[in-house]
Amino acid sequence: MLSSVWAARWYLLLGTVTFLLTLLMTTPLHFVWQYVSPYTDMLPVRVAQPTGTLWQGTARISDPALGELDAGWTIARPYTLFLGELNLDLSLEGSALRFDGVTRLDGLWQGMPSHLELNGASGYLSSSVVNRFLAPQQVSMDGEFEISGLTADISLVDERLHSASGQLVYGGGSVTYPLQRGKNQTAELPVLVATIGTQGDNIVVPVVTEEGQPLGEAYLQPDGWGGVRVLRRAIDIAGQTWPDKQAAEDSIVFEVSQKVM
Repeated sequence: MLSSVWAARWYLLLGTVTFLLTLLMTTPLHFVWQYVSPYTDMLPVRVAQPTGTLWQGTARISDPALGELDAGWTIARPYTLFLGELNLDLSLEGSALRFDGVTRLDGLWQGMPSHLELNGASGYLSSSVVNRFLAPQQVSMDGEFEISGLTADISLVDERLHSASGQLVYGGGSVTYPLQRGKNQTAELPVLVATIGTQGDNIVVPVVTEEGQPLGEAYLQPDGWGGVRVLRRAIDIAGQTWPDKQAAEDSIVFEVSQKVM
């Protein structure tokens, strides 16, 4: 009998591990939350109202820039938890943002995740979020941004974006920017298309019209500094007049940068 048990030891071990994993994944969140909540103070967002289970649940997230968000998740490939990885089908939705995509976190055995990957994400972003970053330049805009096919590789340790790809479409709208002597100017922008990519160590986002005419680009450097370059063609398309009529359409007429990450 003992020899039979010894021969089946790997099946017993597999069954025990499967049982423990299933028990862990189906544990109600309200039971786990009483032990986890003291550590959430280290997070950059506030998490509340968890419901469901670890396997499939929902929660309310509060972020200073994005406001209140309803989060939902389903754990994919739970066996990767033994490798210190967490694979999620994640969704976020709020008044200014919607996000759906596959998310992978690793480094869990270190206490806090060290690495984040996004794969095939999609959603929308309201201009109210973008305006928070434009405010220091006294620029504001309206309209919405649609994103598709977003992939990203982010280090949570040094808060660095290593690579990114995807497409971003701005549906058009008005933009207000300062002129000389404290006056503001408002212009109407058409539909704009941006392709997110990597160029060397930089993340670059060239912006074109629906017809493919280049208007400028945004960029993010490894040191966290980001910037925007605007071509004269963008001024013309916005219905404005550039003082230097000899400037070529592809010449840079405006450039600004600031610390982003």
